[in-house]
Amino acid sequence: MTFAFKGTANDAGETYRFSTREKVTAEINVNTMVMSGTMKVTVSLAGSRSSDIVAFSEAVPAGMDGSSDLEFDIVQDDKKLVGSGTITLSNNDTYDFIAKCRDNTRKQERKVSLKGDGSSKGCYFTIIINSTNDAIKSLKGKMLGQKLIIE
Repeated sequence: MTFAFKGTANDAGETYRFSTREKVTAEINVNTMVMSGTMKVTVSLAGSRSSDIVAFSEAVPAGMDGSSDLEFDIVQDDKKLVGSGTITLSNNDTYDFIAKCRDNTRKQERKVSLKGDGSSKGCYFTIIINSTNDAIKSLKGKMLGQKLIIE
């Protein structure tokens, strides 16, 4: 996961432009519920640049076990299939989505596109479902800066 920031800083009446980039590489030990990894921080200020790599190890917050629930409702609207969806994380944070659906009778599959709505903007998922038995064939998307691919 990478974060990037740009802005200006004021010091003793002088204004400086700066940029910061943080790249985090981490793993979660599911037995101990500890996340550990490294964070590379790069800061540029007034023509100077500095970077450092910092190791970390933190307990995963209580109640966060990595599970989530996905619910969506699709209805017929004229000739379109549309609806809404919600993803609820294990800490009960919810993310709302607008859903669109398209059937492909030749492939016997249904493609559901979920696009973040409101505070969930920037999140999206594409789910391919077998239309004969409703089994999920694949799920791809991005949420909270993380890519998810299940095939």
